[in-house]
Amino acid sequence: MILLWVLLALGLAGVVLSLYMTAIFIRVQRGEMVKCIDEVCPVVMKTAYARAFGFPNSYLAVPFYFLLVLFALLRLAGYASWLFVPVAVASVLAAVMSVYLAYALLAKLRQT
Repeated sequence: MILLWVLLALGLAGVVLSLYMTAIFIRVQRGEMVKCIDEVCPVVMKTAYARAFGFPNSYLAVPFYFLLVLFALLRLAGYASWLFVPVAVASVLAAVMSVYLAYALLAKLRQT
């Protein structure tokens, strides 16, 4: 039960951060000045890695995290136990994508 609450909290954080990154991405694409946690954020948003599938990565992240929140709420209410495997598979794929993007940021983009 505690893991579902953790999943809910992390999912909510993911939704908020993904919406924030979407807003940053849109502002960078418009050429507006943005303030991020560091100066690298606007630089990264202009690379191809910010659009791994041809559109902003956060466009996938927002619905993913929203569905995680929905799943956690359904499980806390005692429903949707059959969704565990699809949610686990989606989470593993998201983690793989995150590792790839972290590698791109730390290894490839740092060289340029």
